[in-house]
Amino acid sequence: MAKKIQQKPTNNLIDYVYNFGVCPFSELPFVINDAFVFSAVSYLPFESCNIKVGDTLQNLCIKLLGKLRYKKQLDSMQMDRVFLCLALVNSDRFSKLKIVNMKNVLSDEKTTQYAAIAFADDENLFINFRGTDNTLIGWQEDLYMACYDTLFSHELAIDFLEETLKENAHVRNYVCGHSKGGNLALHSSSMIALKYQKMITNVISIDGPGLLKEIFFSEGHQRIESRVVHITPQDCVIGALLHHENIAYVAKSYPDKDMINQHDLYSFETSGIGLVELKDRTPLSYVVEISLDEVLTKLGKKDKRVDFVNALFQAIYDMGIKDSDEIFKNPYGFMRNFLFSNRKKSKDKTNLNKMLREFMSIFSRNLMTYKKDKTL
Repeated sequence: MAKKIQQKPTNNLIDYVYNFGVCPFSELPFVINDAFVFSAVSYLPFESCNIKVGDTLQNLCIKLLGKLRYKKQLDSMQMDRVFLCLALVNSDRFSKLKIVNMKNVLSDEKTTQYAAIAFADDENLFINFRGTDNTLIGWQEDLYMACYDTLFSHELAIDFLEETLKENAHVRNYVCGHSKGGNLALHSSSMIALKYQKMITNVISIDGPGLLKEIFFSEGHQRIESRVVHITPQDCVIGALLHHENIAYVAKSYPDKDMINQHDLYSFETSGIGLVELKDRTPLSYVVEISLDEVLTKLGKKDKRVDFVNALFQAIYDMGIKDSDEIFKNPYGFMRNFLFSNRKKSKDKTNLNKMLREFMSIFSRNLMTYKKDKTL
């Protein structure tokens, strides 16, 4: 049997940098594809590159390329970073932007994986929050977003946003993030003082989860809501979680019917200075969203949700898994091993297995309803 070739976008954010990187922001003002570029930049490991405030984005790219050149083999994530840095390093649009603030926190004790970096030119300020990396701490923190109104990362993001706006506010100020970074951008923009909210031009969340209702319906969020741009792929899962604004763009992402890889920033297809837009998300995306909402409703109170998350990750740690790469390299193998290892009887594992079976039952019921009636 011939090996299936994974679909790739014809053009993505790197092509955008090559095609329009000759245009400084003074000639071509901020466009939606810039949010993808800055969100991708936020994942560059600046904390390990001996970079300081005042350095340029070009300096960051050169130092990162210097570190990666000594690696014998690069994984797909590192290759994406190499190609991004090569595109940015000589780009008139991006290379001379200066770092005006940055912070990185990784804490087992506080279950926190957080990073943010901000760039500026003479008229624009770009504040960017990193999404989830491959640490299990980061993934556990993600699930806690369905449990707590405010996490330690949210507090760090609020402080970072206020501090950066106070010291560096320009004519136009953009707050961007992908995945968890989108949630941090949205949450912090909703919770900062009014005088700082007034400085924000737009908040761009790329397939980021929404907010718990206490924050979503707050006065602070209502003040910023009209300036939020929410983008998801067609088979969206992450960006449909919790309470969120109307989706501004449903954008074509690859591969088709692949909810995991469509979430990747580099999988979104660009067209000129914009995205390839679609009319709506797929029915499967809505089925998953409705099913997850039902599960969260069944879990009910915060304590039950926290207990579920803790039991889930304790089971993963008990399997000897060190990071999320071990899960996503072979997700089906992981699920098989996960279910096998959880056959051992304990109160936590019994409750965990019960909840996982309940989710699959809810998902199957909603999927069958859709297939039968073509409605949700």
